[in-house]
Amino acid sequence: MISDTDDLLKTDTDQDPATPEQGGLDRTPGTITVDVDTKGQITGQTTDVEPNSTVTLTITGQDKNGAPVEATVETTVNTDGSYTAQVPTEFADGELTVVATTEDRNGTVISDTDDLLKTDTDQDPATPEQGGLDRTPGTITVDVDTKGQITGQTTDVEPNSTVTLTITGQDKNGAPVEATVETTVNTDGSYTAQVPTEFADGELTVVATTEDRNGTVISDTDDLLKTY
Repeated sequence: MISDTDDLLKTDTDQDPATPEQGGLDRTPGTITVDVDTKGQITGQTTDVEPNSTVTLTITGQDKNGAPVEATVETTVNTDGSYTAQVPTEFADGELTVVATTEDRNGTVISDTDDLLKTDTDQDPATPEQGGLDRTPGTITVDVDTKGQITGQTTDVEPNSTVTLTITGQDKNGAPVEATVETTVNTDGSYTAQVPTEFADGELTVVATTEDRNGTVISDTDDLLKTY
């Protein structure tokens, strides 16, 4: 009686202890997909990856001050090959990239990338590009007091963004006047400005306009009106 044995074993083929061992029966190519939506939900699907394997997600974007941020999130593969995760709250709205990496049953490293990018969705070069992570609605307020001080607050607007104030009223002769004043958003989301001296006392309207981190134009209006 004679016999023979052949084995397909995983071995350290690249002589690198930091990488997984490779080899074995390999009839199914290992694959991974990754998708991130505008609310920060990350989903993906794998083939030829063992359940409970670790998927490493490398996420790059920006914080609320516009500074670059990179974070690593780990999640595990379910029995159906799927996985889920969430973009951490430290990421502000705007452009975002997610790279998903794992290894298949043969120790081969596989990866995929998804981006949330701003694009010219309305095909109008005169308007800002739109898109990206969008978990926070952009808002702006404007208030003008009787002394001509203009104050306002924004949410989901990058610091140093321009706020355009369109002011309408009258001059000292009662003739209509309109002026445009620009100011910038502070790190706390606030902004201030002053009604120009060319405006005489009386009724006044101020319209504040800017764009949020996703390129959406937002505005608010305040009036100083006479009451009877």
